[in-house]
Amino acid sequence: MALFKTFAPEFLPWLLLSTFQEVIIKVSLPLMLGYVVRYFQGDPLIGRQWAVWAAVGIVLASILDRFVINHITFCNTLRMGMRMRVATSALIYRKSMKLSRSSLGKTTVGQILNILSNDVNRFDEFSYYSHSLVVAPLQSALILYLLWGQLGWACLAGMAMLVLFVPFLLLVGALFRRIRQKTALLTDRRIRVMNEIIAGMRVIKMYTWEKPFALLVSDTRKSEVKRIRNSNFLKGLNLSIYFLLPRIIIYPCLLMYVLMMNNNDNNGRLTADVVFVTVSYVNTMRLMIGKGVPYVIAATNELVVVIRRMEEFLSLDDIKHIDGKVDNTGNDSVNSCSNVEEKGVLIDNMTARWSNNVIEPTLKNISVCVKAGQLLAIIGSVGSGKSSVLMSVLNEMILSSGDSLRVTGRLSYAPQESWAFIASVRDNILFGQPYDEHRYRRVVEVCALDRDLKLFPYGDRTLVGEKGVLLSGGQKARINLARALYREADIYLLDDPLSAVDAHVAKHIFQKCIVDYLKDKARILVTHQIQYLRKAHKILVLDEGRCVALGSYDELRESGIDLMSYQQTTTPDNHTNLVSTGPPLPMNGSMIFTPSLVSSTISDGGSDIRSHDVVDDDIVSIIESTAISLDDPQIKAENKIVGSLDSTIYWDYIKAGAGPMLMSTTVLMVLLSQILYQGSDYWLSYWTNNNQNTDDNENQYIYVYTGLIVCLYVTSLLATVTFYMMCMRASIILYKRIFSTLLRAPIHVFESSPAGRILNRFAKDTGIIDEQLPSTAFDLIINLGLMIGNLVLNATVNWLLVFPAIILLILVYMCRYFYIRAARDIKRMEGLSRSPIYSHVSNTLAGLSTIRSLDGQRMFERQFECHQNDNTATYFMFLCTSRALGVLMDSVCLIYIAAIVAFVMSVSDGDTMSGGSAGLLLSSALMLTGTAQHGVRCSTDLESYMTAVERVLEYTHIDPEADLESPADRKPGAGWPQSGGIEFVDMSLQYAESPEPVLKRLTLSLRGGEKIGVVGRTGAGKSSIIAALFRLTEPNGQIFIDGIDVGCIGLHDLRRQISIIPQEPVLFTGSVRKNLDPFDEHPNDELWAALDEVQLRDVISQLPGTLDGQVTEGGSNFSVGQRQLVCLARAILRDNKILVLDEATANVDHQTDALIQRTIRHRFRNCTVLTIAHRLNTIIDSDKVLVLDAGQVVEYGAPHKLLEESPDGLFAQLVSQTGKHMASRLRQTAKHYYSHKFDVQFDERESENNISI
Repeated sequence: MALFKTFAPEFLPWLLLSTFQEVIIKVSLPLMLGYVVRYFQGDPLIGRQWAVWAAVGIVLASILDRFVINHITFCNTLRMGMRMRVATSALIYRKSMKLSRSSLGKTTVGQILNILSNDVNRFDEFSYYSHSLVVAPLQSALILYLLWGQLGWACLAGMAMLVLFVPFLLLVGALFRRIRQKTALLTDRRIRVMNEIIAGMRVIKMYTWEKPFALLVSDTRKSEVKRIRNSNFLKGLNLSIYFLLPRIIIYPCLLMYVLMMNNNDNNGRLTADVVFVTVSYVNTMRLMIGKGVPYVIAATNELVVVIRRMEEFLSLDDIKHIDGKVDNTGNDSVNSCSNVEEKGVLIDNMTARWSNNVIEPTLKNISVCVKAGQLLAIIGSVGSGKSSVLMSVLNEMILSSGDSLRVTGRLSYAPQESWAFIASVRDNILFGQPYDEHRYRRVVEVCALDRDLKLFPYGDRTLVGEKGVLLSGGQKARINLARALYREADIYLLDDPLSAVDAHVAKHIFQKCIVDYLKDKARILVTHQIQYLRKAHKILVLDEGRCVALGSYDELRESGIDLMSYQQTTTPDNHTNLVSTGPPLPMNGSMIFTPSLVSSTISDGGSDIRSHDVVDDDIVSIIESTAISLDDPQIKAENKIVGSLDSTIYWDYIKAGAGPMLMSTTVLMVLLSQILYQGSDYWLSYWTNNNQNTDDNENQYIYVYTGLIVCLYVTSLLATVTFYMMCMRASIILYKRIFSTLLRAPIHVFESSPAGRILNRFAKDTGIIDEQLPSTAFDLIINLGLMIGNLVLNATVNWLLVFPAIILLILVYMCRYFYIRAARDIKRMEGLSRSPIYSHVSNTLAGLSTIRSLDGQRMFERQFECHQNDNTATYFMFLCTSRALGVLMDSVCLIYIAAIVAFVMSVSDGDTMSGGSAGLLLSSALMLTGTAQHGVRCSTDLESYMTAVERVLEYTHIDPEADLESPADRKPGAGWPQSGGIEFVDMSLQYAESPEPVLKRLTLSLRGGEKIGVVGRTGAGKSSIIAALFRLTEPNGQIFIDGIDVGCIGLHDLRRQISIIPQEPVLFTGSVRKNLDPFDEHPNDELWAALDEVQLRDVISQLPGTLDGQVTEGGSNFSVGQRQLVCLARAILRDNKILVLDEATANVDHQTDALIQRTIRHRFRNCTVLTIAHRLNTIIDSDKVLVLDAGQVVEYGAPHKLLEESPDGLFAQLVSQTGKHMASRLRQTAKHYYSHKFDVQFDERESENNISI
């Protein structure tokens, strides 16, 4: 109703103009045609002057119809549909920005992308023939009245067919609605799965899970294609009706006229004026009744489904608005916070949950107060509700009635899971705020970003990739913190910003930023790094959502609270069994070089921390230099193919859809149907001419005409079925090809392309190939056949008409040639401009909490509008150019009509030309006007839609990884590897598009069963070791595992034998069972045993369905720590001789870290364990430490030996940088482990300085 009220006033003028065109102008053409035909029949009542005026009227009415009205109405109705699409797209995006956390659990990214990519296109389709619903009944009623005067009672036979046609169309429309309802849900699911696959491709490759995901997508695709096939057959049926409708109506009319009517003038014989005026009237109805009504009924039913889906989405609950005022009211007396006007946060007996569907609340009876100038630290184990407290302050959670939460002042928030968007570093920090040079420089300094800006190729104007893919974990965390600090606020919510940075950086940030820079602000800090708790004014200790203790550090120590039990290496706190605050992102990690989205790549060499508070001149020079030294970097543009479409694109599409038999059958049926269609018109002309000259028996003419019509019906039906079979087979095969190619593509393809760019192929481009391309191609075949058939038919009447036909074809080809060059590129640009929309939507949903907390909704809405405006501009340009082509084509056709009319009227009397021939020429020429321009436009639309095929085929040409399976002569034995020994021989690694190798000529040996820690500064190449070992990027040189060169065996044979616990714990939508064992290789008791070992049995047992319980999108119903434990369970089930930990304990607390370490020592005690670490306490007790710097091995040996023998070495420097107390503890641990392992006694005294917090 809202759409109707908004756009109906705009639509009404064009509806009235279209009604005038269809009901008055077009209906007048057969009337004037009848005068001309009757003149050539020798009707004494029609003189030559009347015939000439009627002929002139035909030309003038055609000009008025095509030039003045037709293109104006079509262009404006299509513009209205475009505006409806744009308006609803903006509405959907804005709604997604307002969704509550519980509402986000009821929808998926796939559903939102499907609405924006496919569903909204129904508005364009509906608007195309929307006026038919009003115009068609009026036009039909007037034509029925006129046919009554022409045929008498016989016209009712044709009208009876038309009446029967209406319930048939309603039935087809209902089928369209049912099919669209099912198809939309299946497409949602497929796009969601594809989004997860693209996001988690690194994990999929390392786990060798390509096959189960291929089966999952294949099953979803089969169900979707089944519905799309049915929909396409119905569309084909509608187009066949458009093709056959004149014959469906004309045949019974003429048959009844001959058999039942007794005309006194001609004794029941057919005459040319009866036949061709009837044909012309029916052809007038053809567009409205044959195409417009079926099209708009189908579009309306599909649109009803789309609107209902949108209404369901728009009906989801919104988050309550926070504007810095009191959010809920309640008891004011909590501790000393009775002055509600003072800036700060007051929580009084608060109980909160993430969703009303959850019985057990996440937070229970929490009471705390934070005033301006106070620092509240929140600690607790994983799942205790620390981040939930911050989310409740941000109003992201549902508060129980009667609870009190007062927020007085402006909020700013630094999330635990770092998030960034595609823009410069400066824009990520400013986040839409005005640039204040002094404040910006100060924020950069206190967030320890000064040295990073020096190292970035474009300074603070360096582009950040999608979700910060080009930044290290520490860089992302510090940029997120800087973003929160730059915003002038009264209350700062900091969700564990210290865990993602090195110890010395964390110390700098805590002192310079949290303590000093924000000293006058209310601060709530979530952390497990209890060495900083002394400076907190209050400490809130949580356990399972309840307040265990609240007070200062000394008060808690005096009350007996063991703060050491809450210490953690890194502490991302997530709620359990609820919607998470966002998809998992890296918390730390060395910079993994990936092919850049920008012209240069980012590297991080750590941060040079200064001890003073003032902003020094170095930072000023850094920021100023970025404005003058380099041009602005640009996002790496998507490849844009230029020039005409290669003929191989068409041939590849045809080959994909049809074998020799199907192709031959389709071509034969199409040709036969066109020959029979034109043959029936020719037979009518022959019939009426003979009736004018002889008294032959009418029965033989009826039999032949009946046979032609029956054969036409059969061949048309077969042509429709075979053609759509060919198109659907092509769609299925092309999808299989691009998906299989994508699964085999190297990892750099995914890391160098925004997700929206890849999703565009599987969303919009696939939708075009599935649904729009087949109908457009079939429509082209029909119109092209009609156009050529009419020209040939006219030429058979008089050979002189061959010459204007040839001229017409030449002019048509020239018009198309000049138009298609522009239209093709415009359509390509329209396809390219869609990708940023999908990337923007996906990225927005990933950082929704951050955007809302920083009031960035309007900025992101404007960015979405910019992307949508770019896409809409190209679409409207395409719309206008297609209308321009229509005007040009109609001009050419009107010249042809004028030539035919002039030729006909140049004949002096009916002796030279019969009435049947004159009627055939003029009726064919009139039908040619719309048919020619529509046919040429269909041909250009087809080429435009073929760019979607081109874009899909472009991805099928991506060079794949090495073979998955080994050749028979190189396949490793069943027991390989026996010990897990790894040897690197002159191994180097260089990423695609990287100017320099990131690993350089590594030569070292790792004995089987050793525990090796890999350390180095950020950017040293630590994580590149994993890329080389798994051959995610093919290394140069050799890597041997138990004597076998891994470069000579299949990727699956290699990757199956290496277990990994990744830094980012990735779970996929589906059952717990499929997340643990997608190949169904392990029985239930083994799965439960693995879950027991990681202490997840109770958690999984509480899920509905236990092992078959569902994991929601992104694993959001598990905490980050639990996701990490699921990854450990996967490693236990694989039971390999080699285990790789990529900062696996970065996302868990101290207790979970201890559990993982104990499990690894127990289950993998005889395995080679390679630990990529950024915190030295996780690898200080390793057998050996591999120290990397700038991609080279600088030290390798036992930790204690390296510290003792190389006191000035890099490893010793890294230890010293952790601080005096931590360095002493690390040295003692290394010494103790060395003594224990090698049974070595040390004489030196142990340090008397017992390190305590």
